[in-house]
Amino acid sequence: MMTRYPKDGKGAKWTPKELDAIQPAWKDDAIADGGGLSGTVRVNADGKVSIRFQYVFRLGKKTSVFQCGTYPTLGLSNIRKNRDNAKLLVAQGIDPRLKKQADKIEAQAKTLEIIRIDETKRSEALTFNDLYLVWIKDGVNRRDGNKYI
Repeated sequence: MMTRYPKDGKGAKWTPKELDAIQPAWKDDAIADGGGLSGTVRVNADGKVSIRFQYVFRLGKKTSVFQCGTYPTLGLSNIRKNRDNAKLLVAQGIDPRLKKQADKIEAQAKTLEIIRIDETKRSEALTFNDLYLVWIKDGVNRRDGNKYI
């Protein structure tokens, strides 16, 4: 594995054009972008190159890695924004990985609440015929199988 830098050298940032020019021969090499952001070159089965970027940070005595995104699926500016947001969280003493996980849980809880509200509205908006059909299907249990209802 080799650490690679943009053509301008150490301390410079990669451009999308330079990232697009990376060859499959660089597989498993590291890409240094500065500010704690680095990437690993990956080659898909079809030969396309992608770079998985991560931000390495230290919180307390532990060094950890926060995944910032994969180029070209996510744009380089968004990847850097993810790194910057993670840096801000670390400066506040918050583990960005845990924050990301909490945000996902919160988003899922909001989605479930929206579904619950919709189901409540639908059940309150049932017509007499809807209620009758539900009653026939689930509420009546006659020996004749509801034949004469």
